[in-house]
Amino acid sequence: MSNKKTKRGIDDLFAEKFRNSPSPLLSLLSLYENEANRKDLFLGVRNRGINLYYRGASLCEVRLRKGTLKCRIHRKYLKGSYDKEYPTRIPEEIYKEYENIKRKIVELDTTKRRPERIAQQELIYKNNSNPHSKWYCIDIEYSKGRKSKAEEKYGRFDIIAITRRKDPQNGKHRVALIELKHGSGAYGGASGVAKHVDDFVNFRSHHVYEMHLRGEICDILESFHKLLKDWPEGLKNLKEDDLAEAPEFYFITLDNNSKSKTSRGSTPRQSMERYLFKNPKCGHPSTKNVEQGFDDQPPYGDITSEGNSNLYAKFLFSTDKVGEIHIKDIIEDESYVRGF
Repeated sequence: MSNKKTKRGIDDLFAEKFRNSPSPLLSLLSLYENEANRKDLFLGVRNRGINLYYRGASLCEVRLRKGTLKCRIHRKYLKGSYDKEYPTRIPEEIYKEYENIKRKIVELDTTKRRPERIAQQELIYKNNSNPHSKWYCIDIEYSKGRKSKAEEKYGRFDIIAITRRKDPQNGKHRVALIELKHGSGAYGGASGVAKHVDDFVNFRSHHVYEMHLRGEICDILESFHKLLKDWPEGLKNLKEDDLAEAPEFYFITLDNNSKSKTSRGSTPRQSMERYLFKNPKCGHPSTKNVEQGFDDQPPYGDITSEGNSNLYAKFLFSTDKVGEIHIKDIIEDESYVRGF
């Protein structure tokens, strides 16, 4: 049996241990493969291990330590007090405490209000459980493995998706990097649209996709194939050359029909358009904003223009909101309003 180490994925020994737990009914994989749980759970491949997410919150990390699977879980999800911020547990203990951990996460959701993360999980589940969707979501909260502070500028991306089948025009699988927003209140601030535009531009200009992400996508897909029984046929045994030469960039805004006091009754789509006009990093020229005096050329050019060599980002808007998401294809769904 090979024990090959990959850039990002799991090796054969981890897969064997994870699939063949001494008590299969007391394993994290049995939780994930239970269809009743799947709508709330996501399995992310992380640097020769996995992360289990519940409603978009990182529930625990699983790594192989000296031949034994160990879970790191934040102490805020456990009963009692702990010296370490992330105590270690074996998977069977996490399984037994799963219902209590879920309740704690929901309690924290209520106090911290994380609509984007909850919507993220709902959107991914609806997409991935639809065999007719052109896309499959393979990762959330992606960031390139950092070796120095200089690499932090590449940012973190909410969702990575790949087409289930190759594009008939070029014989490649398309790859999408997606930022998800829920309502117009998510546009500004430290994690707002301008920050993500910076991340997209730096990610593209530093060739992170070509040098790292394409290989890591293949590692992730291979790892899922080792772990999961139901895996799309079109995503097995892919090589880097099977993937598109460049990724596509998307902003998806949910709850597009909401009206807030700060937006003066505008929908988030209208607020996004106004934000792009005025923001020095994101502005896109139009007759309207030239007339209003916002005619300074932004440093990245018009990010909504397909011909922009710095960045072309596509904007999708939906009236769906947390708990009421009906989108079944994360990129191609006909219910989206596209662009401006």
